[in-house]
Amino acid sequence: MYIYWILLLAVSVTCDPFLIPLKGKEGPGIYTIYNVEGGGKLYLASNDANESLNKITLVTGTVNITLDQLNDFSDTPKFITVSDKVVLSNQNLDDVTDALTGYLYITTKQQADDPNFSVAVIKTNHTIVTTDTNSTVVILNTALISDSDEIDKPLKTSRVTDIKQSANAEFDFHWGIPANNWTTITKNRFFENPILAANCYNNGTCTRYKKTFNDIEPLQINQDYWYLKSSGPLTMNIENKFVRTLNYTTTSFDTTGLIVNNDVFLEHTVNFILDPTRERDAGVIVSTFIESNDTLIEFRLLDENGGEIEMNAAKGQSFIHEQMDALDPVKFLVVNSTSIHPGVFYCQYYGFQGDLLPKTTMRPTTSMTPSTRLSSQQQYQFHHLHKQLQ
Repeated sequence: MYIYWILLLAVSVTCDPFLIPLKGKEGPGIYTIYNVEGGGKLYLASNDANESLNKITLVTGTVNITLDQLNDFSDTPKFITVSDKVVLSNQNLDDVTDALTGYLYITTKQQADDPNFSVAVIKTNHTIVTTDTNSTVVILNTALISDSDEIDKPLKTSRVTDIKQSANAEFDFHWGIPANNWTTITKNRFFENPILAANCYNNGTCTRYKKTFNDIEPLQINQDYWYLKSSGPLTMNIENKFVRTLNYTTTSFDTTGLIVNNDVFLEHTVNFILDPTRERDAGVIVSTFIESNDTLIEFRLLDENGGEIEMNAAKGQSFIHEQMDALDPVKFLVVNSTSIHPGVFYCQYYGFQGDLLPKTTMRPTTSMTPSTRLSSQQQYQFHHLHKQLQ
């Protein structure tokens, strides 16, 4: 006997995009998605066996196919154009359905018609290339291919390397999938180049300026899906691969990197390489989504003498694109949590060299307080520095 699953959404002039997991639908059964925007594109992101996908039929408009026909390894994934509803018929038994890891993604019609909007399904190793201004690329991860038994190994992840941007191009990464008004949304940024760096003066005032990094560390993005926006030509390599980097040393004096958590988290340390002949700036940009009242996440910037500044995130005291700058020679970033399941968070870190120090002058003693935390007022100033400068 079939079980009928019906998803009803409020009717709107412009529909939002859809994400539909294949897991969790009792089988055999039928699953109907209404209020899909006709003309949108439907993609499959899956590493599931074709034998299982062959038992799921998709019908929309005049299209009637099994999902294995959308399952390929091309850099340009297959898609179908949808009508105002999509019907899935699942012939798999419950144990097979519960083991599925793939999902369907349906764009809006505007996104489907936009020549600068594209989708990449990451199954192995892919090269992402944008050539136009105002490009958007949606990254759909598939189940991680790995035999390791590491406790913090994510179910889905992207490893991003070899990022190259044109001289005047700016880009940023965003969590989630692009909404119907995605071109104007910025609050979900979790990585950006350039950043807005701080320039502070002896009178206590600060300004911000754009700082672009030519060197970017490999980025491990432990999310099921995300998207990037670029104002100009951009290339990068994205791979279905997980490399554990609990203690990581940066590859350049001027660099930026990223720590992302989506499930199990273990303490991370980033070691910045320093040039003792130059001034030094460093900082983090943090967004946190903490669900437990018992969880505290610390983001600490430390110098070689034990001085530090920190931000603490907890439920009810979460951050969205919160920036902390240390205008001192930071040697370490340490991120830790009171729970191995702290929730979702993003931490972009950066460090860069300043002017040459006078040859007759030793590097100034850090203004960080050795082995102590900043006062509440100092922490407030660091937490909210970016707000007064925006």
